[in-house]
Amino acid sequence: MFLKRIFILSTISILSLSFLFAQAGRGTARIGGTVKDEEGKPVIGAKVILEHQEEKGAVRDAKTDKKGKWSIMGLGTGIWRLKVSAEGYEPFEKDIFISQLERNPSIDVVIKKSKPAEPEYEEGIEFLDEGNKLFNEKKFEEALSSYMKFLEKNPSAFQIHYNLGNCYKEMGEYDKAIEEYNIVISKLREKKQDLKGDELASKAFAGLGEAFFKKGDYTSAQENFKGSLDINPKDEVLAYNVGEIYFSNGKVDEAIQFFNLSAQIKPDWSEPYLKLGYAYFNKGDFEKAKENLKKYLELAPNAPNAEEVKKVIEALEKK
Repeated sequence: MFLKRIFILSTISILSLSFLFAQAGRGTARIGGTVKDEEGKPVIGAKVILEHQEEKGAVRDAKTDKKGKWSIMGLGTGIWRLKVSAEGYEPFEKDIFISQLERNPSIDVVIKKSKPAEPEYEEGIEFLDEGNKLFNEKKFEEALSSYMKFLEKNPSAFQIHYNLGNCYKEMGEYDKAIEEYNIVISKLREKKQDLKGDELASKAFAGLGEAFFKKGDYTSAQENFKGSLDINPKDEVLAYNVGEIYFSNGKVDEAIQFFNLSAQIKPDWSEPYLKLGYAYFNKGDFEKAKENLKKYLELAPNAPNAEEVKKVIEALEKK
């Protein structure tokens, strides 16, 4: 009788997890790290910002001390975007996963000294700032207009095509988004053959993957997601996010592939194992579902959904 209710229970578990993430802006988690330059010297007074990627408006910030150290408390579980900026240095940005249940590792950032600003990029900077603000407010058509005005003033600033691609993708104009992302990749390749480690290239490929996916071209989506991970192979959050895209759209086999990759990159992160458990459950492979759910509980024994996961495991063991 209980087995007949497993699917409902697993759905409730997923909804419970989604609720946890939706409320994840506030919590008990703490994270910290350092900001140093390429010579290993601490960067004093660098601004560190964390933006929750699922709860709009959840933003925390801090500044580094004389040793380049920073710390932020009161964080909820979920994926946060880490942004680091300091005068005279190039901005740094990376998505990280923060847990309330596990100890979060130190985030040690190395930032590069910025090159002298190119004069032609100084004109129209207000349009870029305005576009970023509008995009964050989800006013994509208005953001697009601002970015286009900036491009008119700075036609050689090819990086702005990434922003244009993001706008078109959010507006559902996927062919235009693909065109913009390809411009970025083409321009980057003109500058250097090997894109390994290039964050903008990785993001452009990921944008292509999502645009192709939403068009229903799953082969091209897979190729571009793989391209993104080839450039940045140690980004467990990127692999997890790709898995989420597939899983939320019913592409279980593809989701399993990327959740497995995320777990391989960071074996002590519990979330990929939970999603693997649900994915294998939906696939009908109850042994692997049980194996991954047990691994999840091993890594996160005090998770809010632990009791529900235990019940699913108990039911599977009776099969």
